[in-house]
Amino acid sequence: YVGGNDVEVEEAAAHFIGSRLRGRGNVLEIQGLAGASPAVDRHAGLAKALGSYPGIRLVPPVHGDWKRPSVVQNLPAVLKAHPEVNLIFAHNDRMALGAYQVCKQLGISNKVRVIGVDGLPGPHGGIQFVQDGVLTATLLYPPGGEEAIRTAMRILQHQPYAKENMLGTMVIDSTNALTMKMQTEQLAGQQQDIRRQQRLLQQQRDTYASQQT
Repeated sequence: YVGGNDVEVEEAAAHFIGSRLRGRGNVLEIQGLAGASPAVDRHAGLAKALGSYPGIRLVPPVHGDWKRPSVVQNLPAVLKAHPEVNLIFAHNDRMALGAYQVCKQLGISNKVRVIGVDGLPGPHGGIQFVQDGVLTATLLYPPGGEEAIRTAMRILQHQPYAKENMLGTMVIDSTNALTMKMQTEQLAGQQQDIRRQQRLLQQQRDTYASQQT
């Protein structure tokens, strides 16, 4: 296994929520697809960790199916039924974006904070949402592509490898969103340089082959 630990992610989210709400408030959870293991683990981790904050109450959740349109459709009725909600926690950033849009439409975006999970870079990723003030925070859930390839190579080359490779998480909020964005942009620039160098190398090989002919 190479990937994030859903329970750990939700525990980190719960502690951030407890700190941000100062131990008192009402939280609405927007869950992923019902019955899916990530949704089950994320809910379990959140509920368990929030148990350390007796002043924080979970109101009935919304099932978003991991998609923004589902949240836009289902969330308004729940918010109208529970005007006491102070914070919305969504199981991914796409649903968190939908929650923010609903709150803005209802005129409560200044009252209700929204937190998501994924923390991906790019103009439509969670890091940018935090920097733009759409989300209060997002929890990093690393894709793990590089680690997966490294593990695969170890297996193929009959080298020792770990069967469980848990990737860490962190809270991305206004204090570190810009730093994370700059790091990802720098990494993207380095990848572009590598691809450019590979193209130049291939051109040189083609030229050499032509000269040999």
